[in-house]
Amino acid sequence: MSTYYRLNPVEERTLLKYLQTHASDVTTSEKK
Repeated sequence: MSTYYRLNPVEERTLLKYLQTHASDVTTSEKK
């Protein structure tokens, strides 16, 4: 299914940004 569906550049960038933000939130909360 993933081979037929590809994110367009805008969606991909938004998704990466969200993942990076979420990942940094997790690391900061773990440090507390």
